Order: sequence, then C-alpha cells, then structure tokens
Amino acid sequence: MSSIVIDTGTDELVAEQDGGVLTLTMNRPEARNAMTGTMIEALGRELERAEVDPTVRCVVLTGAGKGFCAGGDVKSMAPEDGDAPRRDVDAAID
Repeated sequence: MSSIVIDTGTDELVAEQDGGVLTLTMNRPEARNAMTGTMIEALGRELERAEVDPTVRCVVLTGAGKGFCAGGDVKSMAPEDGDAPRRDVDAAID
C-alpha cells in the first residue's frame, strides 16, 4: 500500500496514513518534541478525525528525533508580557 500524507495545518505534527494505520509524528526534534498549543490543537483534530474515519484501524503516536516528547513547551506557556506575573502578585498583595 502507499501512504497518504495528511495536512495537519502545522509542521509541528506530521500525519501519514498507510492502510488502516495512521501515524502521527510530533515534529519538533530540536525541542525534544515539547508540545505547543498549536501542536496540541492539531493532535486533537487528527485524533477526532481518526475516531470517525472507518479506514483508520490503529493510531501510532511517535516523536521525531531522539526523544518521544518532553511534555509541554514551557517557553510557549510564558506570557508575552514578562512582567504580568509580577503585577498579578503585587495586585494580590495590595
């Protein structure tokens, strides 16, 4: 069988289906595949799609590079305004 590459909307998640096997590859090897919000959303969409697609019999979740997944990407969780947490603490104290 030949595999079909599926557009996930982001380079952070690669989806490929070969017969009944859908392989989802977290594709941020430089960050040991730490998950960003974009990756989590794409992964959720692909899993929902797989759930209702009768041609998908098995889902394989893997990571590109040396590591499977380092967890959540802490850098992407930081507020854009680096002083925001400090202001929140100051406001709580006042």
